[in-house]
Amino acid sequence: MLFAPGAQAAPAPGGVVIRSIATGTYVPAGLDRSETAISNAVTASVLPVEALSLTQDQRVNRPPGTVVTLSHLLTNTGNVASRYTLGLVNDGAGCPADGLDLSALRVARDANHNGVVDVSDLVLLPGAAGTLALEPGQTAELLVQGTIPAAASGSACVVLSATTALQGASASNRDTVDVGSVAVLALVKSASHAGAVVPGSTRIDFSISGTNTGARDAQPGGAAAPTGTQVLVNGSPRSLLLLRDLVPTGKGAYIRLRFKFDETALGAASAGAAAPVKDDRTDR
Repeated sequence: MLFAPGAQAAPAPGGVVIRSIATGTYVPAGLDRSETAISNAVTASVLPVEALSLTQDQRVNRPPGTVVTLSHLLTNTGNVASRYTLGLVNDGAGCPADGLDLSALRVARDANHNGVVDVSDLVLLPGAAGTLALEPGQTAELLVQGTIPAAASGSACVVLSATTALQGASASNRDTVDVGSVAVLALVKSASHAGAVVPGSTRIDFSISGTNTGARDAQPGGAAAPTGTQVLVNGSPRSLLLLRDLVPTGKGAYIRLRFKFDETALGAASAGAAAPVKDDRTDR
């Protein structure tokens, strides 16, 4: 006996009506022909369900008197479009007791995915509730920003929260900022090429600029983050400032790879100093 259910297996959007009919095809005993039985129709309405995910908790080191920017991802995991109310507070739920608060708190939507609050990025908080809307499966990159007091030490904890407008589903992340005299390296990567990219012939120049925005020199180390793998150069352990640039995988291959380092990139990077790195690759 064969059954062919008509119900959908994939999740359906809220408000969709699903109609299901079961059929059975069989050959009665003693006969040489098949017969088909059809059931009554069953209908089910999919209820709208709001759900969300917010990632992720972070802990960073920053010097006093600087602006800290942290990235988060908000995803609509429900089956209906949702609007969100965002919250960002010092010493929120789950934060340990501390004596340090960030000022000028705000949340912006990172429209061009560069991790920087640009002039064109929409500031969502402070602002009106429900200014952020996402379709099912859509993700928004959020940038949390606050200013550390000029004369400060210790830790600050802020909580970012998102709550849906219709059903009140919510999620939150905790960010902890340890303040002290530390080195903070900021990297910016850009790509340039002449005209349209033609696989096999276009040269693409990737440039990476690194700046120590912290209050202490960045000292060379012998272990690579995040796993603590020993740094080896030609098979020998070395202590240096290591910049790792992942090569994309896929149908294409990079047939030429050359790095150019500024001398300060190989030694200690002084506070406020920039170290340019150039990576020339030809796509094949």
